[in-house]
Amino acid sequence: MPSTLKTWLRLLAALVLLPLAWGGAALQAATPAADTENSEELAKRYEDARVAFEKGDFKKAQYLSESLLKDSLDKGKVSPQLFQLMGHTRYRQGDLGRAALWYMRAALFPPPSPETVQNLTHIRGKTGNLAFSANHVGDQYSSLLTRPQWMRIVVISLWAIVFSTVLCFVFRSAAARTLFLLLILLGLVGGSLGIIGWRLRPTFNQVKDLAIVTSPNAKSYTAASTTAGRVIDLPPGSQVRKLEERGAWTYVETWSGDPSSKDSGQMIRGWVQNDALSTFWPFDAKYLD
Repeated sequence: MPSTLKTWLRLLAALVLLPLAWGGAALQAATPAADTENSEELAKRYEDARVAFEKGDFKKAQYLSESLLKDSLDKGKVSPQLFQLMGHTRYRQGDLGRAALWYMRAALFPPPSPETVQNLTHIRGKTGNLAFSANHVGDQYSSLLTRPQWMRIVVISLWAIVFSTVLCFVFRSAAARTLFLLLILLGLVGGSLGIIGWRLRPTFNQVKDLAIVTSPNAKSYTAASTTAGRVIDLPPGSQVRKLEERGAWTYVETWSGDPSSKDSGQMIRGWVQNDALSTFWPFDAKYLD
């Protein structure tokens, strides 16, 4: 291979890898030594909560986990492992609604552990809770990476396309052009896959009105009163979307039917008492976006 072509290829590789290098440098700059100490402290407290759970002291594990969560959020950190542990503690105490809530929160972080997905399926089988229809293949694909990671793939792919296109005009040999056309094709494929993953990943705006039923005997009514007609039972762990709040009541919609099919159910609306619901994502939007 001519030395000039090698030089341009090295330049292309450097430019493609520049976003990754920049991202790594920014990460290091945002992680001082004090943050490392905080991480070690949080890890130790997580281990204490996990040990309490393993010993069967679920109340203590719940207390330690909730305390750890509060301090972790104060330090700008969230942990899917902690969310999963909190789901375990609730499940072992028979609180299936809050167990499902914590498992759903843990499942937002890529990639969700098989245990988390399995536990959610298990709870749905026990309670028959309701969930919105979903694109399971798309959800599984987008859950592999975070939105910033998907966007990084898009950026790198675009850089590869731009500089490969430029080099196609610089080098006239058939071998060089074939190589650069292949890089352009790979960039188009990578960019398309990145855009799909980025668009399918849940954002804060998509879940900000979502709530989970945590009460064991929740129902929706035709009006904001327990004397009104009943619309539907809402088993623990059911997903609802808030539409309007009025005092101690919230007007919600939920999907009644198979969540894997848009043709085997319907959207149902009704009034639910606020104390039966827990906001799905009460934390900072930055953890999702």
